Amino acid sequence: MSRLFIAVQVSAEIRQELYRLQVALFAGMPYARPVHPDNLHVTLRFLGEVKADRVSDVVAACGRTAAAFAPFSMEISGVGSFPRKNPRVIWAGIKDGSDYLIDINNKLEALLVDAGFPADDKSYRPHLTLARLKPAWEIVRLKERLINLDDFLFGRQTVEDIVLMESRLGHDAPVYTEVACRPLSG
Repeated sequence: MSRLFIAVQVSAEIRQELYRLQVALFAGMPYARPVHPDNLHVTLRFLGEVKADRVSDVVAACGRTAAAFAPFSMEISGVGSFPRKNPRVIWAGIKDGSDYLIDINNKLEALLVDAGFPADDKSYRPHLTLARLKPAWEIVRLKERLINLDDFLFGRQTVEDIVLMESRLGHDAPVYTEVACRPLSG
């Protein structure tokens, strides 16, 4: 079994900008677990544990989806949290390009369900997870640090492919390995 997800990779330049924010935002905050900069990505669909004989079905869904979409521009901008009242996740938003990501997610979802994978019961909201928060997080300090970040621009990039990734959980951070990459060619 492999723990899999489908994603859009983020450019090195944008990851560097996001890392700078993580350092500033989470300094002295022991309740925050920032995502390692190398692991920053936009998840299109989390699959969880997938049996080895089903990985080819996921790769096929990625290929069919990628063939239906042309490359597009994506702007990473703004910072927010899920849920708003008692945040557990701090994220960077997607402005331009979020409609394309939603369409790609919808196509992937339909193909994966047709292939026998369970439907995702969550509404898809494109974002990059910057950190996960433990319940003891000091909400007041967090809100102070998030002020004026609603429209902060981290960068723009062209999305040229979708990637199937394997996630192996480790002690410090998960290790992500590319399983397959399919270029957008529609």
